[in-house]
Amino acid sequence: MIGFGRIGRALVDLLRGFELRWLVYDPYVPKSLTSKFPVRFVGLDSLLRRAHLLVLTAALTEQTRGILSRERIARLPNDSAVINIARGGLIDLEALTTEVRRGRLRCALDVTDPLEPLPVGHPIRALPGALVTPHIAGSHQSVRRQMADVAIDDLHNLFAGRKVNNRVTSAMLDRMT
Repeated sequence: MIGFGRIGRALVDLLRGFELRWLVYDPYVPKSLTSKFPVRFVGLDSLLRRAHLLVLTAALTEQTRGILSRERIARLPNDSAVINIARGGLIDLEALTTEVRRGRLRCALDVTDPLEPLPVGHPIRALPGALVTPHIAGSHQSVRRQMADVAIDDLHNLFAGRKVNNRVTSAMLDRMT
């Protein structure tokens, strides 16, 4: 897994009963989380070489944009699958399309970049081993309720003169979908 924020942690919790061995790359989270979650933190190169199923849950930032570049995609083992439930800008879509077309990799994409939704005529839509969904990963009622709770909490903080926890600046708007 690349990224171990709220979504990554929720996914690990959801799949606890399957006894998965999670390797995680996220240089921004405390490594002490291994006491609460069945994960092991590793470097990005190590993760890519060993990932048979790579799940992207990272936020899109200047540091993570294109993190799954052509060069890094090439490091994935043959027959690996890439699942992106985060942001399309994390992946070089052209490079991933090439690898799926060759049959070396498979993918499931809930998000794409630079176009979202992915145009009907995009080649990856018709490839065996590729699944494209219309950005629905966050559409479950419980996810929407959590999003609303976060927004309402921040509005309460703002109007009470307290610090807002999830401040959005105008500079951030350019990278949001």
